[in-house]
Amino acid sequence: MTAVRPITVTIAALGGQGGGVVSDWLIDVARRSGYLAQATSVPGVAQRTGATIYYLEFFPLADLPADQRRPIFALMPNPGDVDVVIASEIMEAGRAMQRGLVSSRTTLIASSHRIYAIQEKSHMGDGRVDSRQVRALAREHAKRYIEFDMQAMAEANGSVSRPRGALPSGAPQTMRCTRVLRLRKRRRRVHPHARLFLRHWKNAFGPACRRRCKRRRARACAG
Repeated sequence: MTAVRPITVTIAALGGQGGGVVSDWLIDVARRSGYLAQATSVPGVAQRTGATIYYLEFFPLADLPADQRRPIFALMPNPGDVDVVIASEIMEAGRAMQRGLVSSRTTLIASSHRIYAIQEKSHMGDGRVDSRQVRALAREHAKRYIEFDMQAMAEANGSVSRPRGALPSGAPQTMRCTRVLRLRKRRRRVHPHARLFLRHWKNAFGPACRRRCKRRRARACAG
């Protein structure tokens, strides 16, 4: 019998981009969808020298052993053992690869926009890092690489850049639809967040979502 392993997710987000908010969302949705869930974080250094790393693990209650023993979750991501990495800026995807968090089991989701690091800004000449190299490495090392401009999409929907399509690809569609419905039940000012979440999700997992959703869930997906 094959042992069930947790779904593991790492989010790399800069200050003010809402990585902590997204982490809280995912934990809330997972627990309401029948999963054990844990989230930890390590703050990044100020002045754009590194993102805060949020690490989440999910385990389905339905797969607990007969004696109901619960798994012991890790506090930090282990290289080669992360299912989904979400980077809110393209160079943070590069940092994740440097740390060994992206492997042949990893779906890597990154925003294509740039927020320049201190090293790039302080260079005497053109110190910008070539994003094309990061993309090439991502396509080489990740199981699946997804990239779109989260910043532009956020601004178009009246929100801020957040990895709001970040529900793990291994999670059931009920987790995703639960998130959308909970956002819509809140006050009107939260609606841009639900709209942005839907757009991010469709960019990352839209085709698969349409194939797998039941008719009732498809209505929630379509908005």
